Amino acid sequence: MKVLLIKPYSHFPTRIPHLGLGYLATALRRAKHTPLIADCTRESINCRGLLHLARESAAEVVAISMFSADFPVVSDLIPKLRRALPGANLILGGPHPTALPCDTLRQLPEVDYVFAGEAELSLPRLLEQLASGTVDGDSISGLAWRTNGQIRANPPRWENDLDSLGFPAWDLLNPELQRIAPHGAFVRQMPVAPIITTRGCPFPCTFCAARVISGVPLRARSIAHVLDEIELLVHRHGIREIHIEDDNFTARRKYVLEFCEGVSRRFPGLTWCCPNGVRLDTLDAELLAAMRRSGCYSLSVGIESGCDRVLESIQKRINTDQVREKVELIHRTGLKTTGFFVIGLPEESEEQIRQTARFARSLPLDHAQFSVFLPLPGTEYFDSYVQKVGFEAVPWKNFYTTDPVQWPGGIPVARLGQLQRRAFFTFYFRSRIFLNILRELRGPRHLWHLLRRAVAIFKPMDAARRRASSYLNEKSKPSDP
Repeated sequence: MKVLLIKPYSHFPTRIPHLGLGYLATALRRAKHTPLIADCTRESINCRGLLHLARESAAEVVAISMFSADFPVVSDLIPKLRRALPGANLILGGPHPTALPCDTLRQLPEVDYVFAGEAELSLPRLLEQLASGTVDGDSISGLAWRTNGQIRANPPRWENDLDSLGFPAWDLLNPELQRIAPHGAFVRQMPVAPIITTRGCPFPCTFCAARVISGVPLRARSIAHVLDEIELLVHRHGIREIHIEDDNFTARRKYVLEFCEGVSRRFPGLTWCCPNGVRLDTLDAELLAAMRRSGCYSLSVGIESGCDRVLESIQKRINTDQVREKVELIHRTGLKTTGFFVIGLPEESEEQIRQTARFARSLPLDHAQFSVFLPLPGTEYFDSYVQKVGFEAVPWKNFYTTDPVQWPGGIPVARLGQLQRRAFFTFYFRSRIFLNILRELRGPRHLWHLLRRAVAIFKPMDAARRRASSYLNEKSKPSDP
């Protein structure tokens, strides 16, 4: 079968190849199908261009990966795809359908199937059954489907042998297509490629959906398999820097040390970093030194709050004294550090948000990201939010931090936006931080990129609406934040 795999346009600033679709493409090729990947974000494909591509592909199956923030775009896109390819099966997967498989089918009646969790084994099985003319939904892990007027869903299956999945289909992911800042605002060398070495999250943070989206058990590829993928990227695609996109790369200390030894031995001169974030409580001096020797230059770390009471309420399992100790250790090692913070949690007061901003400035961080809290599907907060307002009242168009969801009885979102912008302003407009940013600039295009991101922060709703409008306007291309 011909299968069109779609990453819809998103106003998230991350511009990396979609590894999930790359793994699916590999699985489909093994099953003798013909996949094509359309990454609308990286390739600046607008709605008109995507529909043209869909018709030209004559795809028999269209599969879309979506976050909750993609819901407005996907709900607009599905009917258009149905008209463009009336005979195709439409399938959704990714974080949002994984958290809400049955609800996704109810809300998008033109979708045929939904997958929750990992689909490298399940999607080819569904296509095999579609080709035979009979679908036995009960036999396919993670599938949600309609039968006799009812919606049914199977629990996902988490693959333990990650090596058996092979590498993503890098020839379809086109790593040569480079952005100034693919993940985060800065890189050390170009071109850059992302990889994933582990899947799963055993930690209970109440604001995060990782346990639902990627499974609780932490599973890892073999180091040999990871290094072979890096070799392919370096020698076949000219990659000079690797971004590790795991949720929990440093959770297994011995694993990281083996990775560092292998990178040092096989890829001298390669740089790498962890822009997706690591847990501070997994780091120590020996581990950090080994990472730096092997070419690591930057870590992002999940701090979340500068208030111990808030950290305890979200089950972060770390306090501010430990945060300070670990961030100072990273700084002494010579690695650049980005701190991730969440503001506007239901437990927080305005003073605690200001405390978080002061705490961020007191740490030897090089960069900071202040995100407004969202009750994401798959979290305890989402369940609580739905109990308060009802599922039908969930404002899916607001599941992005530029125009966030209003928590019932919480700090007004307009005020949260003011506090967020003040946190950014007071952190970055300091001489040490500002001068360091100037030193990291890679030229005029990079400066222009940073200025546009700053506008998106300080005029967030306007910027988000412009980007959404440019995507849905079939006569224009989406702008790149």
